[in-house]
Amino acid sequence: MWRASLVSLCALLPGAALGSPPLPHGAYVGQRARGEAVEDAVARAPGELTSLVWLAAELDPRARPPVRLMSLGLARRSGRPVGLAVRVHELPRAAFDASAPPRELLDAVDAVLERARAERVSPTELQLDLDCPTRALGAYAAWARAIAARAGELPVTVTALPAWLGAPGFDRLARASAGFVLQVHSLSLPSARGARATLFDAAAAKAAVARAAALGVPFRVALPTHGYALRYDDSGRLADVLAEEGDAADARELAADPAAVAGFVRWLERRRPREAVGAVWFRLPTRDDSRSVTQDGLRSLMAGEAPHARLRARARRDADGALAIELTNEGEVPARAARVEVALAALLDFDAASSRATSARDRVVFETGGLAPHATRSLGWVRSRDARAVAEVTIDAP
Repeated sequence: MWRASLVSLCALLPGAALGSPPLPHGAYVGQRARGEAVEDAVARAPGELTSLVWLAAELDPRARPPVRLMSLGLARRSGRPVGLAVRVHELPRAAFDASAPPRELLDAVDAVLERARAERVSPTELQLDLDCPTRALGAYAAWARAIAARAGELPVTVTALPAWLGAPGFDRLARASAGFVLQVHSLSLPSARGARATLFDAAAAKAAVARAAALGVPFRVALPTHGYALRYDDSGRLADVLAEEGDAADARELAADPAAVAGFVRWLERRRPREAVGAVWFRLPTRDDSRSVTQDGLRSLMAGEAPHARLRARARRDADGALAIELTNEGEVPARAARVEVALAALLDFDAASSRATSARDRVVFETGGLAPHATRSLGWVRSRDARAVAEVTIDAP
């Protein structure tokens, strides 16, 4: 039933030379809810995606029950090779002192394999996404071997962080699996509002790929399509991080620079080591994912081309004579925070909606947070003493 090779999944032999066939691309379907938006995204997914890795189960030892299974019916109908991922949330530190996997992890793996059989899904891999302390990579290697034995012919792979490369035990972990997925993007959280935050560093990613290749084990590179929103309290300290949640006009949006990601993809295409057998995008964009590039944006990134945000502001006169100010992102990637300045002769009054507004003389400045692709946001309104006055609207987007 199981397909026996990670190499066949990637459609590229690990022994291929530099400048070999086009880089295979896959994507994660990591959304917990599998509603119409995900179904539509899978149906419209770029044809260049050679596989989809589906979140099949989550293990959280603090939850009751600890294992949450996801439906795989849509995976079966997708018409593409299917990988199944088990996401493991924070395990007790003591669990890593044992050479045998925790009972809950084995139960999660067994449940996923049984669900796949019951829903007639023939996966190409079982992927473990586990937040493991660097000190415990040797124990994780033993767990991976035990789970691989349980999975039979189904390849078991693991996600890995650049910080693990070169650490004691990672060589064993890499060789205990059928390959690994190197996540070269990570959220570097700033503690204060003005501090620097990063999601993707192309130079660091290239260095990580080179270090990973030295192991001689096939691996794929995980790349971001999504971003985060950072919310701060009144004192300027980080209060919350939003991933899949909806609009956050008052938050600071953080996303990978599309130009940097596209440049890295071009580098992978031309200069990748033979051990780098593919790229996997996290996550497959859906129409209601406000922090992700669009499907067209993903197509551009896979081709090594940078998609862009494209902001347009307009003033629309309401029935009561006020001018409603709206901001639209007509591009394929989320827009960052923007300032919209409205110049209006004989300014009488104004108010903000999903923004902050200040005024000076006959000018009003609306400041708003990031905006999803193809989305429109009402910023507020302005009113003039002169009913015939025309507003001049300009945008300053960093």
